[in-house]
Amino acid sequence: MRISVITPVLNKAAYIERCFLSVDQQSYDNFEHIIIDGGSQDGTLELIKQYASKRPNVTWISKQDRGQSHAMNRGLRLARGDIIGVLNADDYYEPEIFGTVSSAFQGMSRPSMVFGNCIIWNDASEIWGVHEPKLIDIVEWLLPSGDGLIPVNPVQYFYSADLHALIGNYDEGEYMHYIMDAEFLFRAIQVTNHRYINRVFGNFRLISGTKTLSDMQESIADSRFLRLKQKYISRLPLRMRLRYESKRFAGRLSYFKNR
Repeated sequence: MRISVITPVLNKAAYIERCFLSVDQQSYDNFEHIIIDGGSQDGTLELIKQYASKRPNVTWISKQDRGQSHAMNRGLRLARGDIIGVLNADDYYEPEIFGTVSSAFQGMSRPSMVFGNCIIWNDASEIWGVHEPKLIDIVEWLLPSGDGLIPVNPVQYFYSADLHALIGNYDEGEYMHYIMDAEFLFRAIQVTNHRYINRVFGNFRLISGTKTLSDMQESIADSRFLRLKQKYISRLPLRMRLRYESKRFAGRLSYFKNR
């Protein structure tokens, strides 16, 4: 099975070589790497050209885009693989992950997703934690206590390419630049067969100045994410909505009992 890795990037010269190496050094070689640059001005483009020059399985374009969702949709139009992975330019995969992922998809009914763990690093190269998405359930994710269950970065999941024909591409709406990953997952897990593998797939860097950390520090992320969750709660099918309300009520009851 061929794996298409899409890397959206803008001005990440300090980190992108580690990203490239984590793809290039996989022993499973049936993959393509699609790099969508948004017009970098910091030397990133030169590194992309150097990386791609001797690798026929690397495709890249560089031109202005309307944000990360738009860049990723550009990448999807170029992708020819059976499996899609998204690797941000400042993140990187663990060794020997592509073979594990390809084997996991064998025999799974389509559309399908495979989830793994990811290590979260800070600026000082210190581990903040390891995220393990063991419980993959839209109802559990939408509960007030469910935020910690949701995968924190696309480095920790892959999905079959036919998924987009069913749910559409990445949302390019005004605020999706910040919550696109969660919005995609809320749509995806409702229609996919999925599997969790208790193994670290990749590494997620929370770096000063990136949109993810800036959004968190400005206390905007929580309210934006809450609005997204409320949107999907309102769209749950009746059976799932009843299960959501039952679990939410049980959680509130437990909270008051333990006060």
